[in-house]
Amino acid sequence: MRLIDADKMQEDIVSLLEIEWGYEGLRDDVAEIFKKIPTIKNNADKNEKWISVKERMPEAEGRYIVCIDGRTSVIPMQINGLGHKYWEVGKYLKKETTSVTHWMPFPAPPKEE
Repeated sequence: MRLIDADKMQEDIVSLLEIEWGYEGLRDDVAEIFKKIPTIKNNADKNEKWISVKERMPEAEGRYIVCIDGRTSVIPMQINGLGHKYWEVGKYLKKETTSVTHWMPFPAPPKEE
């Protein structure tokens, strides 16, 4: 399945019908057909994109998906008594690493239908 720009596709179909085949006045008919096509939510919302640690850190303590040395892992982010935020990299990864460069929260679980 591909996410497409349905509005652009609708315009292209109307143009094809009007220009190539000489049909006119079908804009409303095509719009009605497109209203019946189900819309799929684009899951690539702001909560599912990589966020640079230079841009911001997570607001709350917890486990996050992180990128370290080009690889993904799941580690906790903690806040110490002074309010400093830090990743618990050494406690969860056995190899020497540089640092977390990007993070993202876990996606929401699927909804029962």
